[in-house]
Order: sequence, then C-alpha cells, then structure tokens
Amino acid sequence: MEGLEQGLLMQPWAWLQLAENSLLAKASISKQGYALLISDLQQVWHEQADTLVVSQRAKVRI
Repeated sequence: MEGLEQGLLMQPWAWLQLAENSLLAKASISKQGYALLISDLQQVWHEQADTLVVSQRAKVRI
C-alpha cells in the first residue's frame, strides 16, 4: 500500500464544490487499489483500499 500513499502525495489538490461547502480532494488509483484524501481545511478524511477490499465492496469474486 506504500505505492498508493506515494501516488497520493504526487497528486495535486482539486476543489470539490458541494451545495454548502467547498472541499479539497486528491485521489490516487492504481492496480494496487486506491487512496483518497478530502479536507475542509479543518479536518482531513482519508480512505485507502486495496484490490481485495474493492472487490469485496463490489461483491465481485477475484
């Protein structure tokens, strides 16, 4: 999963406009899985999942 974290660090931040807030977001997607960071500049939300977790969430067998 280290590759996902490194890929995430290399990505630029993007503005995510919602109805009531503006957030900053960045994502990295690879053959290993994905990593996501979202921030409202007060808090940061991080999610990371490898391909096994993604497959389980999608209810797809490997």
